[in-house]
Amino acid sequence: MPRERWKKKVSRVTGRFKAVGGELVVEGETLHFRPSALERRLHAEDWEVPLADVTGFRASPLSVLDAFSGGLRPRLALDVGRGTTHLFVVPEPAKVAKELLSVAVEPVDDLT
Repeated sequence: MPRERWKKKVSRVTGRFKAVGGELVVEGETLHFRPSALERRLHAEDWEVPLADVTGFRASPLSVLDAFSGGLRPRLALDVGRGTTHLFVVPEPAKVAKELLSVAVEPVDDLT
């Protein structure tokens, strides 16, 4: 199993009215979202994406339409492919985006 390189408590936006609490973790070359134990009991599922598929990390602008899923403050946005964006509620999303960018471009040690 690859070693954990970075971790942060976040809520993953799963819909206009729902955000799921858990952790965002970088292991090896993959970014994982792992729901909290409570969210798992409520049927939340893990999510992951290869870092190579992420085309950008940024803070998303405010969105009053998404008020129930953290839209009243900036959120962390992960751009993947063409026009696909995944949002995460986290304090200081611009700072977290910079952290993730530095982790994504740092070489991975031999995972033996």
